Amino acid sequence: MRKLFTQNLPAKLIALVLALLLWFYAAWERNAEQDFRVTLELKNLPVGLAVAGKKQPPQLDISVAGPRILLKKLEYAPPAAAIDIARAREGTSVLTGFEKLVKVPPGLTVTRVYPASIEIKLEKSTMQDR
Repeated sequence: MRKLFTQNLPAKLIALVLALLLWFYAAWERNAEQDFRVTLELKNLPVGLAVAGKKQPPQLDISVAGPRILLKKLEYAPPAAAIDIARAREGTSVLTGFEKLVKVPPGLTVTRVYPASIEIKLEKSTMQDR
């Protein structure tokens, strides 16, 4: 039985290494698409203003495409999105362009973002809002 494993050992090791290399190549090159739900972080809210209405931050449904091995990493460190609203004024604002705001690792691409735009209403904050 032992002879079965030790006979032609160099050839068996080369075959094993080649099989592993082929598996890694196939896992790396095969593209896939995966969906995520991301919370849109509103950064730099102007002083004296508050977001009216919803108390929960907006959610985005996104699709990310790329090699499966890179998509696997996103399961442990999901994508994030933040938008700077420092220049926003009191009233209703429409936020768009989320594709550029979602941070994903190099090699991955954001293929879909829903919704494409979000309306937020800013109003003067009162002491109770703080």
